[in-house]
Amino acid sequence: MTSKQAMSSNEQERLLCYNGEVLVFRLSKGNFADEGPAEIPVLHVRRMVFDRGTRAFVQKSTGFFSIKEENSHLKIMCCSCVSDFRNGINLPYIVMQCNKKNNVFKYLLLFLHSTNKFEKRLSFKLGHELLDGVRVLNGPLVLWRYDKTFFCISSETHKVITLSVNFSSIEWAGEIANLGMVLLGPRRCSNRKPSKSDYAFQNTKFCVYSLENEEVISDTYIIPPAYSSVVTCVHVYAAEMVNNQLRMSLIVLTQKNQLISFQNGTPKSVCQLPFGDPCAVQLMDSTGGDLLFVVSFRSNDACAVWEKNFQTGPKLTSMPIFLYFICGTPTTAWRAMQCRVHTQIRTSEPRAAEAEHAHLTAAPPGQPRQLKFPSLYYHLDMEY
Repeated sequence: MTSKQAMSSNEQERLLCYNGEVLVFRLSKGNFADEGPAEIPVLHVRRMVFDRGTRAFVQKSTGFFSIKEENSHLKIMCCSCVSDFRNGINLPYIVMQCNKKNNVFKYLLLFLHSTNKFEKRLSFKLGHELLDGVRVLNGPLVLWRYDKTFFCISSETHKVITLSVNFSSIEWAGEIANLGMVLLGPRRCSNRKPSKSDYAFQNTKFCVYSLENEEVISDTYIIPPAYSSVVTCVHVYAAEMVNNQLRMSLIVLTQKNQLISFQNGTPKSVCQLPFGDPCAVQLMDSTGGDLLFVVSFRSNDACAVWEKNFQTGPKLTSMPIFLYFICGTPTTAWRAMQCRVHTQIRTSEPRAAEAEHAHLTAAPPGQPRQLKFPSLYYHLDMEY
């Protein structure tokens, strides 16, 4: 896949990284492949793998899905991977929207199996359009917000449920043992007044909501209210019930470009990040068994923070987009670079190439390094 072909106005395309492959989804009215009818919408998929010899993506296999009952224009909403509750297998999915008819929108969620067969896993109709903030969780379960209210529908119930909690936003969603799928976010308070100081007490509480029980299961020992106004991202990495009380270990990103760890609602460690505007954080195991928090920024920079001492480790400026195509996330990109990456470096200076590679493999805790890769090609063994 050396270049992107021009698409007509009735074609849409999305890319997804999955198990070392790049999945190319294309939705069209036909004439894209020989298979399938030409007058109705057809969803095609191509599995692409990276060829080390040619340094290019090559097509491995293809599949298609004819949407026979939908003759109107379709729109791809999103695609990613979630686990199927029936067997726990992580599968690629794609969500599509049909044009409204009589102010009713129809949505389809399809699973893609290893045989390139699509499965219609979820289908539902709404009286409003899904816009920003649509999330697909394990199950699959679709979560969205409309008119300040959160809704969800799962493949188990096939019923739209209105969340009874008055969230102002949902900062994290995931599964907790013996609790099932839960949501975490700040509860909206109608009587909240503006603060006179950045450090003033904020009349907002983070709470945890159980989708299975449809109730708030905890609003204590999570994030202190004083931090609620600056939190931009939350990642929970440990949670358990102790004496009917939820105990959580989590990390947050803030508007002040900080990474903060909380344990049972108490701040434990703070790290000032080397770049501005952090947008995502993930947990990763390093080759030595130490834990790393991998933080990515809107500027395409990235850095790692060691969990044991909360100091910044290696940093990357403008992480190569090639690694995102191969790995899909900053975490797996770091894993590929630090653990199982074979490099072929296009440079006229062999010693310079060795020096660049040494920076990749040697980044001791507490010693920040800024890494730049002006002319590197990474060849992954796809075993991360």
